[in-house]
Amino acid sequence: MSVLYKNHVIDRNYSGLSKKALLTLWADRIGKPFRPRYLLSDSVKVIKGEKIGYLTGVCYMSNAVKIAGVATCSHAVKAGCVEPCLAMSGHMSLAGAVEARADRLSLLIKDTALFFEILSRELKALEKAAKRKRFKVAGRLNGTTDLDWTRITFNGATIFEHFPRITWYDYTKNPKIAQAYSDRGVSVTFSYYKKAATADLLHLLDRGVNIAIAYRDTLPITQSIGGRSVEVINGDLHDLRFLDKKGAIVGLKYKNQTMHKKAAEVNATAHESGFIIFSNSVIN
Repeated sequence: MSVLYKNHVIDRNYSGLSKKALLTLWADRIGKPFRPRYLLSDSVKVIKGEKIGYLTGVCYMSNAVKIAGVATCSHAVKAGCVEPCLAMSGHMSLAGAVEARADRLSLLIKDTALFFEILSRELKALEKAAKRKRFKVAGRLNGTTDLDWTRITFNGATIFEHFPRITWYDYTKNPKIAQAYSDRGVSVTFSYYKKAATADLLHLLDRGVNIAIAYRDTLPITQSIGGRSVEVINGDLHDLRFLDKKGAIVGLKYKNQTMHKKAAEVNATAHESGFIIFSNSVIN
């Protein structure tokens, strides 16, 4: 079993430490100099959720790497999303952002209990901030990864169970993770890719799991999947996927890469890799 996918015992000694002490330990664990670090952040799309009363925290870590026996994005190669991944677009492609994602993943692997302590404090702070603003709280653990957080437990409970007042949601390209999240009652949206089995797509839709599809051109009104016509809703209005109607296609307009070192090539081949489709495409 991976050192990640198991139950982790929380070191209660961490609970008495100051924030600076926790960050000092973080730096020590990953072998880097001390500096302010954090596990949760947001994005332009996530901030849109504030307009409808949600404060959201997202954990962004290194995408498409294998560490401690676990691939952070198990279906990245099959899905053809390594190059066009949003982790390498815009400001997320800058060296500082890439390093920050690596630092978070490194802590998760090297001292999962310390990761949990820091994450817990940030989540509690998020809950307090939301209460002051009279907002609700939402959380995503896979901002740029595709880990199965139903299998990562702390003192026998998942992060979802430790923080039940937070509305948790995520995206995945792994049908097994989609199933696991759905079974736990955690809102999950399956991210379409060309090699995904049509039978899996229809099964997920029947379970009320939505499917996100990135379109090269415009968003269609409906999408044909396995002979079934499925309604397409606009997923660019906000990132709060748990508010979407169930059994639908979440249409996303593909945003051309601009800061990727191979931006022109990535944009030209994103359709060929199956990462995006055109609005008149039929999925069989």
